[in-house]
Amino acid sequence: MMLLRFRPTPIFIGLVFFFFAAATRASYAQSWIEYSYPSDGFAISGESAPAPSTQTAQTKVGPVPTRIWTWDFSATAVVLAVNDYPSVNASVQEVLDNAAGGEASAWKGGHIVSKTPIVFQGVSGLECVIDGDEFHGRSRLFFRGLRLWQIISLSATGQPLYAQTDRMFASFRFVQAP
Repeated sequence: MMLLRFRPTPIFIGLVFFFFAAATRASYAQSWIEYSYPSDGFAISGESAPAPSTQTAQTKVGPVPTRIWTWDFSATAVVLAVNDYPSVNASVQEVLDNAAGGEASAWKGGHIVSKTPIVFQGVSGLECVIDGDEFHGRSRLFFRGLRLWQIISLSATGQPLYAQTDRMFASFRFVQAP
C-alpha cells in the first residue's frame, strides 16, 4: 500500500497567504467608521464613536467655546478639539504656535519637543511632539479663517501612544458644511 503525504506546494501556500491577507485587510477596513461633522468642518475615522463634550477655553481674545471629541482607549487617548475665535489679531503661524504652547502648558512640566510646519488640503498647520512629567503626545493643529482644529494622541509617560495614531491622523480631512 502506498502512503501519500500531503506536501503543500508553493502555490497552495501562496493562496492561503493571499486569502488570510485579504480577509485581514477587509476586517481591518470594515472595523473603522468615518465620523463626519460638517458644521465643524471635519471628518475622521475611528474604530469606535468618540465621546463629545464642550468646555470653554480662556484665550487672549476672551473665552472661546471648545467642542471636543474623545476616544478613550484606557491607557491612551485621542482627542480632537475645534475652536471658533471671535476675532484674531495674529498671523496664522502665531495662532498655531500659541495653540501648541497651550497644549504643552496644560500638562505638568509640559514642553514642546519638536514642531514641524505642515499644509493639508491647503490649510496651514503644525505637527508637534510634546513631553511632560506625566504625559507625552503627538498633535496636529490647523488654522483657517477663525477656526482652529487640534488632534492629539496622548499617553502616560513611558507608555506608547495609541497604536493606530498614524491611521487616525491620516483619516482626518476637512469637509464643507452643507
